[in-house]
Amino acid sequence: MAVSVTDYVSTSTKQSHWLVSIFSGIIVCIIVYKLTGYISLLCFKGYGKLSSGVKVEWNNRGFSTFHALIVAFASLYLLLLSDEFDEKSHGDLIINRTSTLSDTLLGVPFPRIDFDTF
Repeated sequence: MAVSVTDYVSTSTKQSHWLVSIFSGIIVCIIVYKLTGYISLLCFKGYGKLSSGVKVEWNNRGFSTFHALIVAFASLYLLLLSDEFDEKSHGDLIINRTSTLSDTLLGVPFPRIDFDTF
């Protein structure tokens, strides 16, 4: 099976995009996790009195909320404002279509882990 240069560049670019998305996701997870702790300390008097384990759970829920909002807004944009997934705009099946934004949304939450060690 012969592989063309175009196929190789396309695959290489897509793999690079996924790696950047995953590493960006790790950085965003850490930043939002820490920001949740700082904001909670400023806004909620009871946060400082919580045990370490409960603070970890609280911060994880803060990140989950942030993630849900980002995915919801991006999904609404892709479905309502963008023509990427409009039935009449492309010849491909809707399920086979991708965009940089949709690929990024799949890659960024991939590293979401519990940050018990931070």
